[in-house]
Amino acid sequence: MSTDIQEQIKRRRERAREEILEIVNKGSHPLFSQFEVKSVSGRAYRVEIRSLDELQNSCTCPDYKTNLMGTCKHIEGVLITLREEYGDKLEKLLKQRPRGTQIYLHYGAEITVRVAFPLPDSAFLKVLLTRYFDPSGALVGAPLQTLPTLFAGIESLPAREKSLVSVTEAVREYLALLQDREDVAYHAVSLPSAPVSDSALIESRCKRAREGLVFAEKRFALAELLLKGGFPEEMTRPLREALGWGLTSLLALYTNRDPAADLPSPRLVQAELVEQGHLPLVLSQRFAQTRDLTAPPDHGEDSPLLSTQIGQTLLDSVNELVSLVQEQTVKAGI
Repeated sequence: MSTDIQEQIKRRRERAREEILEIVNKGSHPLFSQFEVKSVSGRAYRVEIRSLDELQNSCTCPDYKTNLMGTCKHIEGVLITLREEYGDKLEKLLKQRPRGTQIYLHYGAEITVRVAFPLPDSAFLKVLLTRYFDPSGALVGAPLQTLPTLFAGIESLPAREKSLVSVTEAVREYLALLQDREDVAYHAVSLPSAPVSDSALIESRCKRAREGLVFAEKRFALAELLLKGGFPEEMTRPLREALGWGLTSLLALYTNRDPAADLPSPRLVQAELVEQGHLPLVLSQRFAQTRDLTAPPDHGEDSPLLSTQIGQTLLDSVNELVSLVQEQTVKAGI
């Protein structure tokens, strides 16, 4: 965190001590709850506390949504009050936090959809949420495409697991806003518009490819860490997602497609990448092996465990893909 941001947060803490008049807990837990905060301005805002030391909290005030820091005087005021009120009891209360988690909208340097940590101790939920959120808690992929699929996955959970995850209204409103924008853009297609220059198109595609590569590199790093830790079977899912991000980033460089974690179809890879000379045939065949060996086993199938040696071979293939996309993105942008 930069010195400037630290200073800005310090000022908001000072203002919180001076300007906040009343804090009312509107939930059931002493710490991890929703609070109504009133200040000398006469206005009241809602603060959601999810962490005492991480920037996972949110507030309905305008400053939180515009200052790019992920906090505000209302959040800092609640945190100060909780530490002063509970003191030595904090450690005990931290261990008694609610079992569930929340998917929320975070305002920082950019607007992101995030999941609150720690995740509930539920295999169903962990499989679902780690599929859609990266290790830092940020949503993987474009919210417009990813959120509806995530919501459908939550709705399909068993009742017990479904009760352990909630989606804030702000996230649903954010998705509705994105859908409205897409709808407006769709209807604007029929209106006459200035042609897009070749350089602008190339720049746009390179930008999308680079964004996808960031996710590919993150998932690859997680897979590599798991393999080095002696967990070759656990590395298959993040490695498969890294392959998906890598291939779709390469597609984004040459087509009007957006990068995503989901693997593109073999026919699409063949037609748009191999036959167009963007992806060597021998490399695509290695990716087909990676696709097959990282696929989840069929229900009830007793699948043999992946060896460390095979895991390393699969890692090397995906690493080669990431390097290939990086090289081609640089060349395209020159």
